[in-house]
Order: sequence, then structure tokens, then C-alpha cells
Amino acid sequence: MRWLVYVGLALVTVLSVAAVVLAIASVGGANDLERVESALRQQANCADIVVRRVSRATVATQWAGSAAQAADIGCTGAGPRVVYVKFIGRTGLARALTTDPPAEPYCLVGDAILVDRRVGAASTVLSDMCQSVGGSVRGLRG
Repeated sequence: MRWLVYVGLALVTVLSVAAVVLAIASVGGANDLERVESALRQQANCADIVVRRVSRATVATQWAGSAAQAADIGCTGAGPRVVYVKFIGRTGLARALTTDPPAEPYCLVGDAILVDRRVGAASTVLSDMCQSVGGSVRGLRG
């Protein structure tokens, strides 16, 4: 009978550790922005990057009701720029892509989207950046 108590305690311990690990893994926020900033710096060879935590991009404002966080991230000067939008959940993300899909190429990363804000010139920055953060690119033409 005593072994049943030990097994129960071991099971409770394992489940508690698993819950803590899942909670830590699901926390996003600034860490996600830092990953995107680092990926942009690496892929575009930017010395200085500006992060504006409230995005002014049209695509971010149209998704404001479903978004938990939005930011503009870009190289200073005329360098590449992306809009980062993290959604409240996958349902909000799916709704946003169904009702108001971005016209520009974008990267899906979990429950977040990176939208390419470059003007005109073809670039591999978004696809390389997307790959480095573990996402998948959508909407590329050509």
C-alpha cells in the first residue's frame, strides 16, 4: 500500500514540473520581439534597428481587436522593415487571415505574423528571417 503513495507523489511531481515547463514555454512578449529584432539584424546586416511597440501600420490597426501585441521593427534609414503582430490565440490569427489577409508577403510564427514592409525591390530578407525564427512564409510572388 505504501508504494501506491510513492507512485502518486511521483506522478504529482512529474505533472507539476511539466506544468511549469509549459507555462514558461508559452510566455512570449518582449522575448519574441527580441528574436525578431535579432533575426532582422542578422539577415539584413543592420547596425541599428528601431522597434516601435505600437505599430502604425494599416495591417496592424485592422487586426487590433484580435491582437495582443503589435510592433514595427526596422533597420534605420532605408533598410528592411517588418510589422510584428501577436494574436490573442490561433482563433484570432485564423480570423484575421480569413477576413483581412495582408497584401504583402508574411511569415507565420506560432500565433504571430511578420508582415514584410519593404517597398518594391525583391528581397530574401523576409524568407531568411522567417526561417531563422522557425516560421513559414506565405504570399511571396515570383
